[in-house]
Amino acid sequence: MNEHIHINAVVPNVHYVADGVQTAFVYPFAVLRSADLQVWQDGTLVSGGFTVSGAGISGGGSVLFAIPPAAGTRITLRRHMVLERVSDFQADGIIRAKTLNDELDYQVAAVQQVAEGVSRCLQRPFTSSSTADLTLPEPLAGRGLKWNADGSGVTNTSFDPDVLGGAMQSAVSAQHSAAANAAAAAEAAAAAQTYALAAQSAAVSNLYAVVVDVVADRHLTEGDNGTMFRVDASAGPVVLTLPSALSLVADWRVGIVRLDAGNNAVTVSVMEGSGDDIEGKETLAVVQQFDTATLFANAGVTGWTAIVNPDDQTLARLNAPQTWSAAQGYAFAPLAYAASITWDVRAMPAAALIMTGNPEITVANIEDGRVYQLRLTHSGAARVPTFGAAFAWGDDGSPALSSTVGKTDYLVFVGYGSTALHFMGAKTGY
Repeated sequence: MNEHIHINAVVPNVHYVADGVQTAFVYPFAVLRSADLQVWQDGTLVSGGFTVSGAGISGGGSVLFAIPPAAGTRITLRRHMVLERVSDFQADGIIRAKTLNDELDYQVAAVQQVAEGVSRCLQRPFTSSSTADLTLPEPLAGRGLKWNADGSGVTNTSFDPDVLGGAMQSAVSAQHSAAANAAAAAEAAAAAQTYALAAQSAAVSNLYAVVVDVVADRHLTEGDNGTMFRVDASAGPVVLTLPSALSLVADWRVGIVRLDAGNNAVTVSVMEGSGDDIEGKETLAVVQQFDTATLFANAGVTGWTAIVNPDDQTLARLNAPQTWSAAQGYAFAPLAYAASITWDVRAMPAAALIMTGNPEITVANIEDGRVYQLRLTHSGAARVPTFGAAFAWGDDGSPALSSTVGKTDYLVFVGYGSTALHFMGAKTGY
């Protein structure tokens, strides 16, 4: 450097798009040496075929190509220095102004280079109060990036975004094929339905400002308004407990979509002691993969309204209009009393039994994933039913039923395969 230059406040990076004729391209920032200027064509660093002028000049200079770059080529001129210290001031030595200026110019240029690189990194805005860790997770082939469940860091997605996008496109293609050729569409119906449900669940997720992945039990709060919960029950049953509807604002809502295809139960439950129900029931099962549910709080009063899409034709589906004027659900069908009773759950998924004695109850026609309800009314004191082997109570055992005349107990089960009813919960003493 023969003269002192100024390192101005100019980003040391400039871009052009070649037109096939232009050979000279200006860089508006200072470079200390010609070797400090990198020349890129599209994504390739170019090492020859051009000359650099203007090194050591405050206002920058230009790059002159011997042959015009091809039209449409993206030209990038970038200051990129080796970050090192080459000067050394001796103790009690003379420090000349030019030497000091050159050293400070180099330091400022180096800081600008680092700042320009940092500006291209993943970072929060300076107005953010978040303390989330922006460290990227270990790369996983075919996965995307997203915020984790509590927003404290970045994690890999469970699904390949391209595969899900392909599923959505496949759903559209399947619909077009069905319109053009009914026979071909019938053969592909099972696959098309899976794609359509995947696309629908993705579309429903996009209707919510916040999407949270859930793999374990969770108590929802007032702050979850407008959140879509994507539930994966692969590791075990998941229960989502709703807050008290009485304390929530108007139009408070949450969405739920099931992502896994397993047999573990996914249950939405009202908060104990809240007096709430979900259209007359205390629980709602999200049974199959890609089933969805939207729950609206009956603000100012108790209770919840649900729009659901399970594998159950008696409840509302998102793709089928309903004209109901009131909340819908199973009507309890009377179960005739006998000393030995077979409960046909296919014929009456919600059964009501008045116990005039101590019956033995067995079950028939269980369907995997279906939810069943049993209402027991005690016509006398200490009525104690005996349940058959198909009833599975879990580690906590069977519930303690009421022993008071006239009281009613409610038991909820979900079908596991075709041979067992898994106990989900009970409310007693009504």
